[in-house]
Amino acid sequence: MCIICQNEYSVNLTYLDCSRCTSLTQIPATLVNLTYLDCYGCTSLTQIPDTLINLTELDCEGCTYLTLPDTLVNLTELNCCRCTSLTQIPATLVNLTLLFCDGCTSLTKIPATLVNLTWLYCTKCTYLTQIPDTLINLIYLYCGGCTSLTQIPNNKFKILHCEGCTYLKQFDTKNYVKRIQRINEAVWTIQEKFWYPIWGKKIQIEEGLGLLSKMNYNCCIVR
Repeated sequence: MCIICQNEYSVNLTYLDCSRCTSLTQIPATLVNLTYLDCYGCTSLTQIPDTLINLTELDCEGCTYLTLPDTLVNLTELNCCRCTSLTQIPATLVNLTLLFCDGCTSLTKIPATLVNLTWLYCTKCTYLTQIPDTLINLIYLYCGGCTSLTQIPNNKFKILHCEGCTYLKQFDTKNYVKRIQRINEAVWTIQEKFWYPIWGKKIQIEEGLGLLSKMNYNCCIVR
């Protein structure tokens, strides 16, 4: 059990790790000074208090019944992978730069207001249909297995992984230049606490794509 379940915490906490505590049902609303919250794998947790407005980093991966409030406006990093009941990311999270929502199978859209996103990992979001063109700062995109996805921004991506996106429309190559490096290799994404292995195979390119350093578009042929 975590310190919350044992009632052994201070209301002045700024850092809280209660990961894998399956007994945890709620985060105390009095923890208003929290800037970092790790509730990874807390499968009984259903909500984050709307009073935690100072949070900058939130890891709630695997919280299958969780919903997010729209008051977490200072979040810069959010890992909500496998939050299968999550239907939307609050549009108010405008300061997000990293969003990991792999396996959020109820998620239908990424808000157009998340203009500061540079990194988006949304693989296997099977109901996601588009990633907005307004995400002009997005340069790292992993959307493999998004089987309903039809549109992504025409950005100058450094990393693009779109394996299995069978309905994805043709890229607009006018925004892309002609240099690609290190394509057929394993890509390890490391951002302090998060890591994901992505395996590259073959790609199809007509005029080259962006300032890409890596790209994965499996099941295509190189021309």
